This record gives sequence, structure tokens and C-alpha cells, in this order.
Amino acid sequence: MSDPPPRRKRRLIQRIVLGTIGVVLLIGLFLFWRWHHTPSYWRANEALMDEQEEHLPQLANEFESRMISNASRLDTEGADATLVVPYDLTNAWLRSKFPKWLANQGYTIPPPFSDFMIAADDGRPIVAFKLTTPEIEQVISMRFEVRLSGDRAHIQLDGCHAGGLRVPVNSIADHLTNKLPAYDIEPLIKLIHGVSIDPVFKHPGHTNRNLRLIGLEMQKDAAVLTLRAERR
Repeated sequence: MSDPPPRRKRRLIQRIVLGTIGVVLLIGLFLFWRWHHTPSYWRANEALMDEQEEHLPQLANEFESRMISNASRLDTEGADATLVVPYDLTNAWLRSKFPKWLANQGYTIPPPFSDFMIAADDGRPIVAFKLTTPEIEQVISMRFEVRLSGDRAHIQLDGCHAGGLRVPVNSIADHLTNKLPAYDIEPLIKLIHGVSIDPVFKHPGHTNRNLRLIGLEMQKDAAVLTLRAERR
């Protein structure tokens, strides 16, 4: 003899409720795992920085020497050169000398930001750093799209992750603005919303030359830069 209709209805409702709770718990566990899951490039870089801690200044010096040496080959106006910039040397420089270099430019890294690094994902540059506030301590990864057009470089954030969890671009900008009002983070906020810059730099070996970035390829282990010398 089958259950009366009201009893069957109660059992159906119970199953629906229990199933919904189970799905919500699974989603919650997945989000929790993604939040606490740091990207592989971050883990690999941290392992390298720890392993090479005593040698970071030398690696940073090697980075600078290699950049200057390669750029010095561009001594003729209109000449092009390709520079291969390994991420490991770049990240050693970022860890060892980036804060001091920024200070020389008149800008101090706000204390909540530390351990900057770069990597690549699907041919696009990633900038990752540790964010430490009273509410969170998390690895933030920002993936950018860089388009070179004429004499402009258009830089647009096209993805942001907290740990391994993808977060909306606007939400990270709002969080940083609201939680860190005491710090000057306007350059970062502008970068998050997209900027257009003139990608030209002073030539390190010639007072009357500049170097212009005309090509960028983000490979697995290195960035490949194409530079052109031009009159300053």
C-alpha cells in the first residue's frame, strides 16, 4: 500500500531541501578551497626565492647588467633589438631592489603590499603580490592584456584572482579603495581600470637616445621585448 499523498509530498520536500543543502555545502567547500589555493607560479617563485635568498642581490645585479648590456647594442636611431628577460631574474630584482627603485622615483610601496612577482598565463602578463590587511592575508594575481598600437601601449586588466578564486575586477578595486584609505594606491587603481601610456624609456647608455617598446611576447619562462632606439 502506497504512502498517503501528504506523506509523499513531505518526503519529496525533505529530499529537495537536503539536496539543496548538499549542493550549497559542496559549492562552499569548493570556494573555500579555491580561496586558500595559491597559484602554481606563486608557489614555484616562493620556493626559488627561499632557495636563492642569500644570492638575491647577485641575481638582481645580473638582471640589471643583462638589461643594460643588451640595451647598449641599440646605439643607432631606428635600430631594433630583442631582449629575452627571464622571469626568475626579474622576480629576484623585484624582491631585492624594486622597493628601493620605487623610492628613488618618489613612491613608497604601501605596507599591505609585498612580494611582487611576474609570470605569464596564456601569453599574457601576470602581476602577483601578497596583500595583508586586518581582514585578509591573500595572494592577489592580476592578469593584463597589453596591446601595442602606434606610439601607445594599452594596458587592461582582464582577470583577477584571490588565491585561486576568480574575483570581479570592480570588487578588488572597491575593496582596496575602501580598506586602504590611508595609502596612496591611486596608480594601482588606475591600472586596474585600464591605462594608455607611451611605452618609451631613457636609454641606459646614451644621453640622447630613448628606447621604445614595439613588441612584447610573454613566453613560459621569459618575456621577449622588442625595443627600438629613437632620438630623445
